[in-house]
Amino acid sequence: ANIAHEIRNPLGAISHSAQLLSESQNLDKVDSRMVQIIQRNSKRMNLTIESVLNLSRKKNPKQEPILLQIWLREFLDDFIMQTKLKQGQVKLFVSPADCVVNFDPAHLHQILWNLCRNAAKYARPNDLHNLQLDVQAGLPDHSRDITLSVMDNGRGISNEQQQRLFEPFFTTSDTGTGLGLFMARELSLSNGASLDYLQLPRGGSCFRLVFTKSQQKSSLIK
Repeated sequence: ANIAHEIRNPLGAISHSAQLLSESQNLDKVDSRMVQIIQRNSKRMNLTIESVLNLSRKKNPKQEPILLQIWLREFLDDFIMQTKLKQGQVKLFVSPADCVVNFDPAHLHQILWNLCRNAAKYARPNDLHNLQLDVQAGLPDHSRDITLSVMDNGRGISNEQQQRLFEPFFTTSDTGTGLGLFMARELSLSNGASLDYLQLPRGGSCFRLVFTKSQQKSSLIK
């Protein structure tokens, strides 16, 4: 965390200087392009620093009962509003409808936002309007554990990449930090849940959050 703070200060000066340069009317096309590269990579480095600082600030979860049916509907409505997806592209299914889990709401939001954002960004990068995102929660057949799955109809993830998905700083994107899935799993574990990846037989990806028995409530808390 101390190193991150030390890097952040000069990075702020670089970013601010690049912003001032970009406003100059004396830049030619080549210089303007160089300034854009500085700005873009400064933003990327700042995202990495923010992620590292968030990890170092990680506090004990503040768990509370969450009724998944209502919470997920509100979450997905918010997610759709902030992306280019349409309502019909995102489906929610919860069974039984009164599934309640004990979890930190802020942590669950961060985990789900990362998973849904990744699906929207990487599953069909050049074909977003045909992306289908399915969010399912409940008690699967022959299971005592409530699960929460985020599935897409994208191209899936190669076997080689699957082995490193949750490693810190592993990314296949030029703009990613490689910390999103790592942090999602860490937050899951801190709440007593597990997060894993499954390759769907029909194609596409599935990230599944499994809540332990101690986190579950069989019916809605009055």
